[in-house]
Amino acid sequence: MAEILTEIEKSVYPYIQDFLSSNRLLEVSRLTSYLKVVFANTKKVNLNKEGISHTIENLMDKKVIFEGTRLTRDEILINAKRNAIYTYICENPGVYHYQIVKELGLANHIINWHIQALLQFDFIKELRIDNHQLYYDSNYAEDRVINNYYSRNEKSNQILDYLKKQPEGCSKTQLAKELGMHPLTIKKYTDELVKNAFIVKKNSGPKLFINENLTTNSHDIRIA
Repeated sequence: MAEILTEIEKSVYPYIQDFLSSNRLLEVSRLTSYLKVVFANTKKVNLNKEGISHTIENLMDKKVIFEGTRLTRDEILINAKRNAIYTYICENPGVYHYQIVKELGLANHIINWHIQALLQFDFIKELRIDNHQLYYDSNYAEDRVINNYYSRNEKSNQILDYLKKQPEGCSKTQLAKELGMHPLTIKKYTDELVKNAFIVKKNSGPKLFINENLTTNSHDIRIA
């Protein structure tokens, strides 16, 4: 999320808002010239051209403003549809694009437009897994998104359900044979399940075991 503004940035920001309120896109060169004239006339902000440029750069680094748009960070959630999309993503970290469309009943291009604004201003982040684009709040940990994704995935749960019934563990080859999955598919999912501590290897052997310390509360996973 955006960092806290310095006193100088706070003093300059309202003038930037005034500049953008005239329905103008933010162009750094034009904004710099505008602020230079305003500050010279008002004497309320003591900044030269270099100081103005530095302040604008800082505000852009903090994702408060962006070149090429007339939006500012504090205006992002004023739009009702964008706010609804953001709220839904926050309540459902790791949600897919089509799930947002289905749940909110908005057209694809509208969802895309607002998601890009939320991404640009760092309200949300995106992560691609298995050809799915997942969205989550910027304050939500990425590893939890990955964890949640695999805990809800059908193939992952097939693997976990089978391993739960194998106290002696089993190999990837056996999993592929018993579950009717391609060996590369088994490798892909078991590697992720090991990485996220759903399953474990003991003594570095080839067999995989269900993680006995795994609980449904801590990992939000379905284990029959």
